[in-house]
Amino acid sequence: WQLDGKNMLINTRAGSGLIQFDWMPLYGWPIPVVESNTYDMRIDDPNSFQQLSLEYGVWDHIFKRHGEKTQVTPRSEALLVHLNFSQWRDHYDSSVGWRLRRRPNLTTDPYGSHSLLLWDDMCKKFDLSNASAAICNGEYTNETGWDLKKELEEHIPRLPEPDGRLTTALAARVVGDGNKTAFGPEPGFKSLTQTFWARECPIGGCPTPAPPSVNLTNFTKRFWSVAELWPSGKLPQKDENVVIKSNEWVVLDIETPELYWVTVEGRLEFSRDHKTSLHMRAMKVWGTLELGSHESPMPPTSRAEVVFHGLEYDNTVIMTEGFFLLNNVIGVLGTLIAAGTPLAGPAWTKLAATAERGASELVLRGNFSLWPVGSKVGVSSTEYPQPPVGTDTEVRTITGSPIYNATSDTTKLVLDQSLEHRHFSGDVGGE
Repeated sequence: WQLDGKNMLINTRAGSGLIQFDWMPLYGWPIPVVESNTYDMRIDDPNSFQQLSLEYGVWDHIFKRHGEKTQVTPRSEALLVHLNFSQWRDHYDSSVGWRLRRRPNLTTDPYGSHSLLLWDDMCKKFDLSNASAAICNGEYTNETGWDLKKELEEHIPRLPEPDGRLTTALAARVVGDGNKTAFGPEPGFKSLTQTFWARECPIGGCPTPAPPSVNLTNFTKRFWSVAELWPSGKLPQKDENVVIKSNEWVVLDIETPELYWVTVEGRLEFSRDHKTSLHMRAMKVWGTLELGSHESPMPPTSRAEVVFHGLEYDNTVIMTEGFFLLNNVIGVLGTLIAAGTPLAGPAWTKLAATAERGASELVLRGNFSLWPVGSKVGVSSTEYPQPPVGTDTEVRTITGSPIYNATSDTTKLVLDQSLEHRHFSGDVGGE
């Protein structure tokens, strides 16, 4: 769905052009192809696909929609297709074909055989080991490997991970003759569809740290602000990666500089006695992250703040296969506990009236007169944009004391900024 509505940029030796996304009935890009040509395909957007299918156009509606009255007689064809992706990928799984260590061959390789490469000009910006440089060099391979990924993540200065290309050979030959002609790479091959799934973990799976002890007495507890207890003997500095090991219990009691990645294998707890801020690009939680708890919530005199920094296209956070977390996230495969100062009354409700675009007030169902001025309120999306280029969810600050109307049992909130999107309230019926 990340690519819905995006244009496809096609480059060939004959020229280049944009193919618009066809919502119905194709739900994809109709691309006219000429035999024995190379087609370089790139989505006109920095997004990368998680799953993508290539299929020869033999459906009636495709031909009718694009000007052909009847289907053409199948004939042997050989197409080499390049699919460009943003940021590092370990490998691609496919529905058919071989995963190769070299560029696919249209003459000898089965339909759908494929391999990938990382762009040499981006790889050369990194100071890599010989083993990693032998993979990140613009040459085709079947898997880029976790060792290379680790070097890319830890490189100083921080650089965007290399983009790359997936190349596949779609070579099909006709078998049979006349109206009974069937086509495929070999007799009995029924489908001319190839589906790719992007994989971030190695074929054997992503490495994971050992689980932390469930007994807190086995942890070594220390405060973040004590410099001599860090492995380097000094506090973590700007752009550094921080790892809290599986036997460590660290209490954050200061405001940190802008860190890169924070990995919690043990336990990270925000102090209840200080106003704390953790500045970072992203976090992996394998152990426990605690910002207050149900038994001991954060008191109103303290603050537990997490502030994300960085760019939209920072390096992707990878913990296990299939998550596609991208960046600026807290990825949790352990435990996250968070409890702030209790509010008087519920912390959420529904709109009592539709909030139109440009509105600076919200009307809520129920009594929320005790929500404090200065609190932030999130208004969720009620419509799905087409194409889905963003989200309609918005966050605003309450600037005046909420006004409760007992007759209608509603509360009016005054916001610091007008809304950019319409937020619907009402009943939706249908058959």
